[in-house]
Formats: sequence, C-alpha cells, structure tokens
Amino acid sequence: MENCGTRVQCSVFECRLNSADFARLQLEVARLLDLACDNVRYYRLCGKDVAAIRIHGPGAVSQDAPYLIT
Repeated sequence: MENCGTRVQCSVFECRLNSADFARLQLEVARLLDLACDNVRYYRLCGKDVAAIRIHGPGAVSQDAPYLIT
C-alpha cells in the first residue's frame, strides 16, 4: 500500500487511483492476504466526499500521486 498511497494511520492508506490501477492493487493485495485472519476494506470517495474530509491534528488530505502502479 505504501507504494501507491499515503499512510494516514497505522493500517489506513489514502490512495488516488484510476480504475486500472485500483484493479491491479486489489489483485496484488489479494495475493498477500491470509483469508483466515486478514481483511482489507476499500472505500471509494467521490469528489464531494473528499471535499468534506475534516482532519483534527497534523496531516492533509492526500493529493494525486505523481506515479502509477506497475
């Protein structure tokens, strides 16, 4: 996850991905999961949702990454 987004908490990442990169990320994560004990949740946010994000404490909403997942 660190290669495609910003860590905002210990196990929470913000990633801005196009559809193809999102699909690749899901495939890669699925290969690494131990389904007996691991789970990953994906939440899609539209522009309106992103604009409504409020942060208490240090940090900022992630910006578009200058790179692509390959």
